[in-house]
Amino acid sequence: MIKKLLRLIVIDSDIVFSIYPNGVRRFDQDLTITLKDNTIYGIPDNKLSEGIPPLVYDVNSDIFQKVQLRDNTEYEFTIDLPLTEDEFLCGYEANPIFPFSNTKLKKIIKLNGPDSCLELRNGHYRITGRFNFENNAGTAYFNIDIGKGISISLAVEVLTQKLDYYEEFQQLLHQISEYNASLLIRFDNVTETIFGVSNNSDFSSMSELLAFRRIFQNRRLTNFIHEIINNPSSKTLSIITKEKTAFVTNPDWGTLSQSVHDYNFMQGGVLQDIFSGYTPITLPERRVEKSYDTKDNRFIKSILSILKERLERLKYKLPNRYEASHSAIKNWIEEINTLLFHPFWTKIGVCNEFPNSMVMFNRKGYRELVMSYLTFGLRLKLGTDNALLSIGGDIKPVFNLYEMWCYLMIHSLLCEITNSTGDSELSFTYKDQGFIEDLISNNDKPIIFTYTYEGKQAFLKLFYNKDFNSLNDKSIQWADSYSGVFHPDISIAIEVQGILHWLHFDAKYRLNTFKLKSELLDNSAAHSFKRNDIHKMHTYRDALLGTRGSYILYPGSEENHEVYVRNPVKAYRDNNIMPSVGAFPLKPTESDLQDLQMNSIKVHLKRCIQRLLNSDLKYIEEFGFKRLSPQYENLKNSLFFKCS
Repeated sequence: MIKKLLRLIVIDSDIVFSIYPNGVRRFDQDLTITLKDNTIYGIPDNKLSEGIPPLVYDVNSDIFQKVQLRDNTEYEFTIDLPLTEDEFLCGYEANPIFPFSNTKLKKIIKLNGPDSCLELRNGHYRITGRFNFENNAGTAYFNIDIGKGISISLAVEVLTQKLDYYEEFQQLLHQISEYNASLLIRFDNVTETIFGVSNNSDFSSMSELLAFRRIFQNRRLTNFIHEIINNPSSKTLSIITKEKTAFVTNPDWGTLSQSVHDYNFMQGGVLQDIFSGYTPITLPERRVEKSYDTKDNRFIKSILSILKERLERLKYKLPNRYEASHSAIKNWIEEINTLLFHPFWTKIGVCNEFPNSMVMFNRKGYRELVMSYLTFGLRLKLGTDNALLSIGGDIKPVFNLYEMWCYLMIHSLLCEITNSTGDSELSFTYKDQGFIEDLISNNDKPIIFTYTYEGKQAFLKLFYNKDFNSLNDKSIQWADSYSGVFHPDISIAIEVQGILHWLHFDAKYRLNTFKLKSELLDNSAAHSFKRNDIHKMHTYRDALLGTRGSYILYPGSEENHEVYVRNPVKAYRDNNIMPSVGAFPLKPTESDLQDLQMNSIKVHLKRCIQRLLNSDLKYIEEFGFKRLSPQYENLKNSLFFKCS
């Protein structure tokens, strides 16, 4: 049951902590309801509203926190403390966000000035302030500690407004991890990362639960193991055993000659002519047997053991109030036990090294399980990396993650278009450092692809956050800025016959397409959305020389995109897609929507490249003031901007 609130009040340890959305000023205290154990109360909001409410208490929430806020929303708070003004000021001198003990929250919490504070009659002191998580989502902890054993803790879930937090945002995290798991496997770098989940690092319980749910979803783990058992890795063993001479069919005479003193002989017998009147009672027999105790199977068994161990640790540290999650963990442990009790594993040992074999990379069941396990580990690391935990708790910068994900999606499209992986291939550069820095670095050295169309070649260069610097006196290439430094999120250079043509993409997590269209068409000065975010497309198109297209990527649910061609003639706009600005929806989902949106971008990219490769048309940059030669009229007929 979800309860929308105007105000949330936490009362514990003689501290009263109240949160409410900015702009809410009137509260009917008579409507206050108890939400939890006489410690958490709320004033309901009975007004109908669209979208994600700013303040919610989800009574039935199990995986996520029950108190739920939303990103890019201003909140205000009041705290009544059992302190005098002097005692508060003393704490404030040591901690600028006192009484909050999590100092990382100083990036989002702002305390109001002394005029907004108040000494209460009961000897308490009231402070006020505000906070805004901006483009961040996840779990945050408002821990208040004033010393002397007096403290309270409030965990909140910060939801995303542009992505469904429970499905699409989790899918975004999964796809980033999965994409890079595939890169690790492709580049044989698994060894250095695969056991990252087996160490003693303490991951967020919620992140770990979500990662486990992905592994066990639709009985994936069981299906992978069944595939492995039905077609397992094996090896051939040559075994020497001692058998009674009468039953030996394949005696190993070499072994006997080397260790004859280990065998007993009897006088006479069937072999007396060979052994000077004696016959060995037993003989070494060589047998060839198939064994499943391979490094591949040992590693799979180790994965199951590690997952079981982590589940048992998670069950121990997860609070008992999460009954549904405890039930799920119990079922997952039982599922792993069932798999491990299969007779197949009886004669298989364990290992701590990744077997760099063709079986692990190519055989059905093995590859899928390693991929899922590696994705599991990267997902945990993605949620706890120092670069992400910028404001404390399990908070993630949604905007940056969306930008990163968009880059990976564009990279995958170029791989599809060119049927290659690029040169040099996207990979982890410093695997022992921060995950995010390794995931995508500032690409001064681009990933280069070659595209062939009708016998002609174009070289595509993919950049991430490339710096386009100001022109200098030696500049001759249309490939920089004539006014200042710019760095679009994603840039693709298309080199045709030595000339560079640029396409730029900026990830705009907060973009609203309705507002986009209205802002582009409306001349009024007042807008509810920043015009600068929309018009940056035009800035790139104009300021970055050689730019043929500048587009926004945003997490929209529609299939259609918007492209505006820069030409006054309708006939040209109807037949060409460059030069242009526009916006493409791109949202991480498990549905067909993401495939449709990706295909729309892919088609646009291919059309741009093929148009530039068309030898019958040439794209001529703006001449400015220039005396045209008599031959210019003839040249016009072949210009790219001809309306045909």
